[in-house]
Amino acid sequence: NPSDLEMPLGRNMLEFDPAHPEQKTLLINELLSIIDKLYNLKETGGPLFEKYFKNSCLLLMNDFQNDPTNESKIPVVADISRVLVDTDFRLDKLSRERDPLVRQFWELEAQKAGGESSLANMAPYISSKIDTFVSNDYLRVIINQKRTTINFREIIDQGKILVVSLSKGRIGETNAQLLGMMVVGKMLIAALSRVDMPEEERRDFYLYLDEFQNITTDSIATMLSEARKYRLNLTIAHQFIKQLKEPIRDAVFGNAGSFVVFRVGPDDAEYMKNLFDPYFSPQDLVNIDNFNAFAKLLVNDRTTKPFNIQTIREQAGDPEMFNLAKEQSRITYGKPRELVEEEIRRGFDF
Repeated sequence: NPSDLEMPLGRNMLEFDPAHPEQKTLLINELLSIIDKLYNLKETGGPLFEKYFKNSCLLLMNDFQNDPTNESKIPVVADISRVLVDTDFRLDKLSRERDPLVRQFWELEAQKAGGESSLANMAPYISSKIDTFVSNDYLRVIINQKRTTINFREIIDQGKILVVSLSKGRIGETNAQLLGMMVVGKMLIAALSRVDMPEEERRDFYLYLDEFQNITTDSIATMLSEARKYRLNLTIAHQFIKQLKEPIRDAVFGNAGSFVVFRVGPDDAEYMKNLFDPYFSPQDLVNIDNFNAFAKLLVNDRTTKPFNIQTIREQAGDPEMFNLAKEQSRITYGKPRELVEEEIRRGFDF
């Protein structure tokens, strides 16, 4: 529950398993995709932004990989700006950098560049986009904790239940989007990390995304095409097709096996008519009654004929049990805000 500011859960976007260094690339690309969704980097970023951003992240993450037992070296998002503006901090990291390509970038390019490419010019350019995360009252106490308090791989492997509350009314639309994208990205990386497990040992895990167009980057295309072999099963719901960017839309319709369609608008009915033709017409899709839908399912690797269904409206559960579970969760996985703020101050030597 991200609106619980007194006991925030940790979700470090740059934390990775040093035994799996390939996760660095996945995490950096996912973070770039999130920033791209917010700012459209094709127009406001460009190759220079990507180059400085990636090398800042790698400098931080490599230092932790070289000394994984030192918790103080675990990078957080706020450190990205610090690499660019704090010379002593950057040189300290560089003194232990073993990757020749990262060293070459900082020592021969970034620190010697002039004009628009100089560090003095690039720092505010990149920091202005990072500030969305680090100066936000809801996000700063979540993403600047050194350790992610929820183990997503453990959740998938052991069949645990994770419920993420992304109420726009409580935390705002931008925060809901950002946190949703972070969780989905972490879930994808956890699923792909199952490559170290024999296929027959991978238990099915079901991920349900409501209003999923708000909380996904282009990585959803990867999830739809790749994650199934790692037994990550997706149920995704959204309102209308034009909400989806073209690559995501193509991935959905190219990979989804089962479709359940409630009442849609005329444009969507025309787009989807081939799914249900000749059993149901576009007029049928537009005129479905409430709580009714048309379904076309994939069963035992074969597609069924389309048919109509009526949904069941479940009654709410026991509120006392709900409150007990919520309280137990915040105590087990949360951290008092004062301790988080102190950790942030300590990280910046204030």
